Amino acid sequence: FCDLDRFKEINDELGHHVGDLVLTEMAARLRASLRGSDVVGRFGGDEFVVLIDDAGLIPGDVIATARAVADKVLVQLNTPFDVEGRVHRSGCSIGVSLFGFEALSGEETLKRADVAMYQAKGAGRNTVRFFDPAMQSAVEARSALEADLRLGLAQNAFVLHYQPQVGAGNVVIGAEALL
Repeated sequence: FCDLDRFKEINDELGHHVGDLVLTEMAARLRASLRGSDVVGRFGGDEFVVLIDDAGLIPGDVIATARAVADKVLVQLNTPFDVEGRVHRSGCSIGVSLFGFEALSGEETLKRADVAMYQAKGAGRNTVRFFDPAMQSAVEARSALEADLRLGLAQNAFVLHYQPQVGAGNVVIGAEALL
């Protein structure tokens, strides 16, 4: 799952017609990074999905193949390019999910790759992350926490307290808000 980094900035700064040219160039570069048996498709917006065919039967071999393809994609998409006389730089955050080793639906495989891609963005962008079940657990825990916070707010379940921060000579120098 490939997501172009800072694509919104290109659309906002230069207009959607330039963004469309960037997407066309990025798609061409993605295709150039792949083998003939691999498939690339635009998933939506600035997101692309790559299916690597015949990566091997041993998980370690599949990971090595996926890593090699992802690294090649990163190099291709990091190379500056010219659109309408202006040099542009973009990168790509890539999330990888293996399939064929577990009974997963296509939707679940994409969801896992998407979770890994957001981990790549969170790690500073322009990098690759492989899906790890701990990633999904973290996403679910965060979602549950947000739901609990929203419920607590709706039910006025929070109480604000201030705790003084005391410095030298027992002088109050600030306060800490506790909820």
